[in-house]
Amino acid sequence: EAYLDKYKSIADPRRRTYAAMVECLDTAVGDVAKAALDRGPTLIIFVSDNGGPRGAGADNGELRAGKSTVFEGGIRVPAFFRFSNTLTPAEFGELSSIADLLPTIAEVAGVRHAGKPLDGVSLWPALQGTAKVARDELFFCVQPDRGPRQQALRKGPWKLVRMSGPQPKD
Repeated sequence: EAYLDKYKSIADPRRRTYAAMVECLDTAVGDVAKAALDRGPTLIIFVSDNGGPRGAGADNGELRAGKSTVFEGGIRVPAFFRFSNTLTPAEFGELSSIADLLPTIAEVAGVRHAGKPLDGVSLWPALQGTAKVARDELFFCVQPDRGPRQQALRKGPWKLVRMSGPQPKD
């Protein structure tokens, strides 16, 4: 309620609730991060799983479509990485995927993977600014409960999208 009270000036109740939730989440993440960092070297990763839902008060800005799509509004998401005080704040524009988190965490922890290769690649050198991500292509697939099945292949600046079933309006 205290967070909702801060946003009384927002007339739309969904937008007001959203603004309050974002501030509450931001405060909580900051508190957890501070507590973890106070204990010693810590890697903190915060990432969304998809873009905002269309028609539910979310705004993906100039990005096309949203949640449950392979378009940029559905797959390009905010995230941050913090490793104690060793990473320099910077915008990270490398082609990456949630599958890259396990190889990244393993590299930071010094764990060598034996056996079958991991699906992702380590983002650690790119996050440190010492190298680019070792990939130039990525495959996405979405099969939502409603709407079309979607696949997308991204290579460099290009994206090929294949859809089957009912098409989205945007």
